[in-house]
Amino acid sequence: MSLEANKLLIRQHMETVVNQRDLSVIDEQVASDFVDHDAPTGLMLGPEGVKATIRRLHTAFPDIHLTIDDMIAEGDQVVVRNTWCGTHAAEFLGIPPTNSKVVMTGIVIWRITNGKIVERWARIDRSQLLRASGSLGLWTGGLFTPFAAAHQDIDALIRSQPDPSAWLRRVISEAAQRELL
Repeated sequence: MSLEANKLLIRQHMETVVNQRDLSVIDEQVASDFVDHDAPTGLMLGPEGVKATIRRLHTAFPDIHLTIDDMIAEGDQVVVRNTWCGTHAAEFLGIPPTNSKVVMTGIVIWRITNGKIVERWARIDRSQLLRASGSLGLWTGGLFTPFAAAHQDIDALIRSQPDPSAWLRRVISEAAQRELL
């Protein structure tokens, strides 16, 4: 596929799946052996894993909207800088609903083979979500200070846990008990 065709596939995937909430295109766009390198441990792979992830995202942020800020293609990869905006209405990554409007920004690298998405790597800044939940201060003022020095970003720390959602719920609960929230 050409660079423009790869970019069009990713643009259509993000717009259709996230903004239009049409998961029916996932089987056409995503390879059966798709791997999301930044998915929580134990998440299913392939199109079914993508559908499960998007369903959780739409449940947590029912009004979520994705904006593609920049898109660059080279070889078989497409890089997207994007902004996500939505109301945090249900648990997400172990964080209880805040009912706050949050903005998350990120950079995602997609790899395409034979017209299908085969891999994804992402770095998402979820600090506003943590701030809305009252837990961002944990990263800078106490509970996570030893971890923060070793992990430089929240996503890496969360993803390093065997069960990220359970771990984050436990951390928030412990912080509440210590009156750090």
